[in-house]
Amino acid sequence: MGFFKAFKNMKKQADRINDYFYNAVIVYTFTNEKDAMYAAFTAATVAAAKQRASMASLLERMATDIPAMYKTNVKGDSANDESIRTAEMSHRLIALKNKIEAKDWNLNDIRMAKAALSMINEEYAYALDICDPRVFSRKHPDFSKALIE
Repeated sequence: MGFFKAFKNMKKQADRINDYFYNAVIVYTFTNEKDAMYAAFTAATVAAAKQRASMASLLERMATDIPAMYKTNVKGDSANDESIRTAEMSHRLIALKNKIEAKDWNLNDIRMAKAALSMINEEYAYALDICDPRVFSRKHPDFSKALIE
């Protein structure tokens, strides 16, 4: 019985890290907040290799989907401004994806990434330690409908 409970807790923690990553990415994408980028990156380094690959895949899909979404929903004079803005968002997502895929992160890398995040934003670092994705909706209430609780 103890094994199954431990496995269930590990899966729940992995799901919460995914939620934390997703929320950090949403905030980073739409605000260009560097702390959120570091939070997303650190969450990816903490993740297992397979989980990290799915995170990178999400970034790639988002980078492709965002310009297409805006192209169909924005018309007129603001379309060019939105085109530039969405290209910048896509570029940020691909840059983060490349950073995440740069290597197979080991325990020392994880310690260093977590220490760096702690120095950059203690609140985000603590939230990652306890797998709390809600930190982003508390800090960015305007995005609360788009974020995972």
